[in-house]
Amino acid sequence: MGEVIEDYRLAAATLQNLVDVVGEADWARSALRPAFTIRDLVNHVVAGHVFLGAMARGEQPPAWTSDHVGDDPPAALGAATEGLVRMAAAPGDLFRKVPTPLGEQAFMFIVVILTNELWLHAWQLSRVLDVSLDPPLAACVLTSLAAAQTWKLTEPGLLDWGSLRG
Repeated sequence: MGEVIEDYRLAAATLQNLVDVVGEADWARSALRPAFTIRDLVNHVVAGHVFLGAMARGEQPPAWTSDHVGDDPPAALGAATEGLVRMAAAPGDLFRKVPTPLGEQAFMFIVVILTNELWLHAWQLSRVLDVSLDPPLAACVLTSLAAAQTWKLTEPGLLDWGSLRG
């Protein structure tokens, strides 16, 4: 199951590289949605990690509408993605059952959802910044999003990852 975390790390690094080049004046730019800025986009991604991470730890999630990036959105994104990787570090962590908004699932389910979220918003931010993703990364975005449309649960709470790999 190492590929699940490796896919997540690649998606996180792709978005992080884009966020790291956002200039100070660009944080208030539109992010392809009216009234949704680049800063809002990064806050949204970090909020998802904070919210789902808290649920997976059995904690009460903070308010979704909170400011989760503070004065340093790139650092907040890095901390959020590194935190998720740490939660999946021990053998068996990906299969540990955790509460989610969709009921109890394997932790892998959260990782896959957040991987798709990272790819989607990396693509979105690349469009806003007019930065081309390398063709292999662009293919990852499309593969990841297409896979999300074919998820199958082989038993309650366990994602059939093999079905996503074809």
